[in-house]
Amino acid sequence: MNPNPILTVFALFALGVTIRMAMRMYYGVRGPASSDPAGLVLRVVALLFLLSAWVAVGGVFLIAGFVLSVVLGFSLTDLQLARRRRQQNAAWSIVNRAIEHGHPIQDMLRSNLGRFTGKIRSAILSCVNQLSNSALIETAIADNPNAFPPEAQACAALSTGGGLPLPKLARAARLEDKHQLGPILQGLFYLVMIGLAAVLIATFVMISIVPEFEKIFYEFGLDLPPITQSVVSASNWFVNYWYLPLAPLLLFLAPLWVICSIVCWLAPIGLVFYLFKKNVFFFTVIKKLFYPYWFLITWLSQLFYPWHRYRTLNLLAVTVEERMPMEEAVRRLGENADGVAHYPNALVRRRMDRAHDAIVAGGDWREALQSARLLSGADVQLLRAAEPAGNTPWALRSIASRQLGRAVFRYEAWRQGLFATLILLFGGLVAWFVIALFIPLVRLIEGLV
Repeated sequence: MNPNPILTVFALFALGVTIRMAMRMYYGVRGPASSDPAGLVLRVVALLFLLSAWVAVGGVFLIAGFVLSVVLGFSLTDLQLARRRRQQNAAWSIVNRAIEHGHPIQDMLRSNLGRFTGKIRSAILSCVNQLSNSALIETAIADNPNAFPPEAQACAALSTGGGLPLPKLARAARLEDKHQLGPILQGLFYLVMIGLAAVLIATFVMISIVPEFEKIFYEFGLDLPPITQSVVSASNWFVNYWYLPLAPLLLFLAPLWVICSIVCWLAPIGLVFYLFKKNVFFFTVIKKLFYPYWFLITWLSQLFYPWHRYRTLNLLAVTVEERMPMEEAVRRLGENADGVAHYPNALVRRRMDRAHDAIVAGGDWREALQSARLLSGADVQLLRAAEPAGNTPWALRSIASRQLGRAVFRYEAWRQGLFATLILLFGGLVAWFVIALFIPLVRLIEGLV
């Protein structure tokens, strides 16, 4: 007796949900502790059941299921990241308020643990334990990067060892509402979804619909107009070379599918290493497997470099106000930092190392930052003019705000242009299909009448 695939999918999903509900009833709202191996195993098993049901549904619905899975996957990821970012910002705000008012940081975080869930709560709890054991807040921030937003690492790097005041650095690294990266990323995601939908719809029409119309037209012996013949020729090309228009998508998803399959096979090994606190090897292997995607992420970080440059210049403005030597500030933010904390972006760290080497070699710090592509020639002249009047911090903040505003305007212009182009292309594609298939249908109806 062959099992019903629909019942199998429903059973997998129901089993995963049942495990999650049982964990909620047994462990409570906060869930199992991070050190509980039984809770970790149950969580992994429930996730595997839920993912298997998700993949099965996507496979049943093919193209529609794939589009739905991609859209829901990106939406859920964006929702989870927004939730994680909100909790990290809340924890970071608690730390800075505690420092400003002289309250014990571990007590403030411990009293607000109920506001946090998942990995954020575990990281904050680890931070509280470190602070209770007389660890420095900068060390706790560096050892628990998931507890706070990424810019907290840069602030901790400049505050370590009796450096700059942490609350002042936190205010300097905060982005203005009009310069937030979220709306731009959502706009880019929307463009990607439109392009993906256009490619999938065009491929489906060319492979499944146009050949059926072609059979009808030839059965009635209709003379096809040139525009219809172009659609038929394009359909034949799609049928013979269907993989070419989908090549970019397949080139990205195929290695990802292979890597995820390998990860699924290695997951039990990784679980064993995790339970025995020897998971360094496992994550090293995963990092090697995902190297092409690490390279892609590094390349994408170049696109969002203006936001990192804004934070870096604002942090350097605070160092100038607090009279920290520029060579020391640049070294703390780069890879050559003596402490465990540094700037969270690898591209910025490499450029700060380049600027640090230039400063150590005897160069001017403004020209060193220009060689690291943090400043332009005009910015260097502005800083030199502002230095005699003691307005260097103001000049750095002004440069950071102007550069980021220009980058936001440029990205928005590209987004609007690409959106209009995609809409016109998609509309032209639909018009091409409709006109090419409608003209022979009119002739066919006239002939039948």
